Amino acid sequence: METRQQLLEINLKEVQLHGDVDLNGIAQKLDGYSGSDITSVCRDAAMMQMRRATENLSMTQ
Repeated sequence: METRQQLLEINLKEVQLHGDVDLNGIAQKLDGYSGSDITSVCRDAAMMQMRRATENLSMTQ
């Protein structure tokens, strides 16, 4: 589990996380995921944040 948490920390180092994000708890839920899987989860989560931020922008903004 420690390795999964380290992978989360590495992959999310450039992402601003809310203060109540529990990387240890997330790492526990990722049991059985490969390093590549964890990287994909982190990338998807970061992209979801970007999509939400740009979702309401119009073409003129």
